[in-house]
Amino acid sequence: MKRIIYFIASVVLLMTACDKTDPVNTQEQYDKYIFFSQSVNTKASLIEGVANLNGQSFGVVGFKYPNTANSNWSSYLASNPSATPNVFYDGTSLVNVESVECDEDGDGSYSPIQGWSNTKKYTFFAFYPINNDYVSLANINGTDYAGGVPAIKHTLDLTDAASLKGSMVDVMTAPACMNLDGSAPANNGEVTFAFKHCLSALGVNFENASTGTITLTEVTLKISGIQYKGVVIPLDGSTASPIAVEETDQTNFTVPMVITDESEIGVTEETKNKELSDKLIFVPQSANLGVQVLLKYKREAGGDNVYETSTATLTTALTKGKKHLIKIKFTESTVNVEASFSAEEGWTTLPPVTDTFN
Repeated sequence: MKRIIYFIASVVLLMTACDKTDPVNTQEQYDKYIFFSQSVNTKASLIEGVANLNGQSFGVVGFKYPNTANSNWSSYLASNPSATPNVFYDGTSLVNVESVECDEDGDGSYSPIQGWSNTKKYTFFAFYPINNDYVSLANINGTDYAGGVPAIKHTLDLTDAASLKGSMVDVMTAPACMNLDGSAPANNGEVTFAFKHCLSALGVNFENASTGTITLTEVTLKISGIQYKGVVIPLDGSTASPIAVEETDQTNFTVPMVITDESEIGVTEETKNKELSDKLIFVPQSANLGVQVLLKYKREAGGDNVYETSTATLTTALTKGKKHLIKIKFTESTVNVEASFSAEEGWTTLPPVTDTFN
C-alpha cells in the first residue's frame, strides 16, 4: 500500500471558492496567483484517525529570486547562504512558514493570497505537521531557524509513557520544488509535493485461526532501548541528523495500545484479520529496539469466555519509511508472534523474527 500524499499547488488566473483574499499589493507584477490544494493517493495513513489531510494543515516555506537564464536555487543560496523565506506575507511582514489549511473537500487555503511575480523564480519546501508542539522549523544544525536551507526538528518527550506517546507524530516531508516561475510551473501548470514518512512506525496485527471469536481486553507494549529522542530533517532531502538520548533520559516504557473499536477478532474472512489503528512512531535506529508484548484476551469456548494472558519478547531495528508489524496469530491452543518489516510500497515482508507462547 503506497503511502504517499500528493499536494498540488495549482496556478490559475482566478481564485476558486475557498480562496477569495486579494493578493498583497506590491510593485511587482502579478498575473497569476499561488494556491494549494491536495489530492490523496492512498488507502490509509499513519496519521491517527484520518486517511488524508482533509481538515488538517501543512507548512510551506517559500523563496523567490531573480528569474534569469542562469539563476537557480543553488546559485541563489550560494550567494545568500542565510537567505530567509520571502514569498509569504501576513499582510504586513514576511513569514517563514505559511500554514495551508485543507477543508473537508481537500481544498487548501491561506491568507493573504500571493501572486507569481513575472520577474522571479521560486523554490518551495513543504512539511507536515505544522503548529505542533513536537515539530518546529529549524536550521540544519537544529537551532532556531534564521535562514538558509530550512529543516524541521522533531522531539520525543521521554518523561513518561503518556508523554512519549503524545509526542509520537507522523512527520512527513516532500522533496523541494525548485526553480519554478509563474509562466511555466511544473507538470502542465501544477506544482506537486510528494510527501513521504520520515520516521518508523510500530504496529500490531492480529489473525484469528481458531474456531471461536477472540476478544481483546488489553494490548500493551513494553519498549526498551530507545536510541534517539529527536531528529533534525533538512527539507532539501539531505541526510537527517538524529539526536541521541542522554544518560539521564528514560528509554524503557510500558505503553498501552488503544483497542476500543478493534477489540473483537472474528472467524470469517472479513473479520479474522485486524490491525490496530494505534501506532507507535520512533526516530529510525540501527540498534535493536526491545518489544515485549503483553496480551489479555477472552476466547469463545463452548459458549463460555475463557480469560487468558500471554507475553512474548522481540527485538528489531527501526528503518526509515517502514511500518514494522508485530503479527499475532491465535490458534486453538497457542498464540504465535512474529515481527515483520514492511516497506511502504507493496508491504514487502523481510525475514521475520518469531516466537510462540501458550
